[in-house]
This record gives sequence, structure tokens and C-alpha cells, in this order.
Amino acid sequence: MSYFHHHQSKYLSADTIYTDDVHKVLTQLKPEIAVVACGTAQLDIFQSLLMRMDDILKFVKNAPNQVIANHLEAVNHCPTTRNQLKAEVSKIGLSDKVFIPNDGESLVY
Repeated sequence: MSYFHHHQSKYLSADTIYTDDVHKVLTQLKPEIAVVACGTAQLDIFQSLLMRMDDILKFVKNAPNQVIANHLEAVNHCPTTRNQLKAEVSKIGLSDKVFIPNDGESLVY
């Protein structure tokens, strides 16, 4: 069962850092729902697998519509917590734009 209506455009960022291609999707294709992996995972100190907080906030700012944050507190290599993300999104005044689900929580559009 899908929780998204078929006519809404969606962007699932998957495991990525903030790249030019990510930026183009957000600013040119303008998805109605953008899902961003927020765990800040990295292999070592030099190689990020997921966006760091500054890139997550850039993603949120540049996303034209609703953002869903996932991949939080999932495994031990993802140190970003829901509370940290909520606090940072609140600081930039975009709490209403970002949905940060708890484990098992659904969002129906």
C-alpha cells in the first residue's frame, strides 16, 4: 500500500553527500516530497557516506516543498540523532517543512 499519491513527484536521496546533481534535482525538478538520509555516516574521518549537518540543512533550505528525514538512529555508524536534527532545523526556522519520523511512524498525504 502506497502512502503517496501517484501524481506527487518524489525524490529519494538515498546514501549520498550533497552534490551538484542533488542540488539540480531540488532546484530544477522541484520535487513535492524530498527524502534525505540524515545519519551522517562515514567510513573514516575523510570519507562521508551521508550528508553532514551543514549539508542536511542546505538540502532542507533548497528543497522546494516537504522534506522527510530518514536513516536516523538506525545503526551505530549514524551518529546524528532526531533531537539534534530537530534542534538544527528549528534554528533555521524550517521545522514545519521537515518531517522527522520515529521508528515505524507513517506519514499519509
